Amino acid sequence: MVDEKKVAMSPAYELSFLRPEEQTQLIEAMEACQSTPSLSQAQRLKKQSQQGQLTSEVMESIMSEEKKPPLDRSFTSDPHVAALLPGLNTPEERGKEILLILKLWRQIEKYLPRSYDTEQKGRAVIGFLEKLQKKRQQSQQQSR
Repeated sequence: MVDEKKVAMSPAYELSFLRPEEQTQLIEAMEACQSTPSLSQAQRLKKQSQQGQLTSEVMESIMSEEKKPPLDRSFTSDPHVAALLPGLNTPEERGKEILLILKLWRQIEKYLPRSYDTEQKGRAVIGFLEKLQKKRQQSQQQSR
């Protein structure tokens, strides 16, 4: 299945620890659910097998879980994006951070004039943040 690109290498490695009869049952569960295991699903299947609790029902339950859509790594893997988000080492971390930033942006946008274009909105937000930072610095100096 790895050669046919039906199962990725990492999940296949985890599944190789299943007993042969469990592997046969898993193929049936995969066909019934029209799904292939993700790495986390394969790891859970392996763990259930090691604990002696891997049944057809458990397999079908795990295989029928809804999976998160894969993150588009093309943008979050870009070195320019990585340079703008230091300390975030993986595309997944950068993707989560970008989504958070966009959510915050949408919240901030509500308080800006509708007539502002994107550049004006950006300048307004940066100006606000600069003023906020100056106030914090002044406050820290006064408390010393």
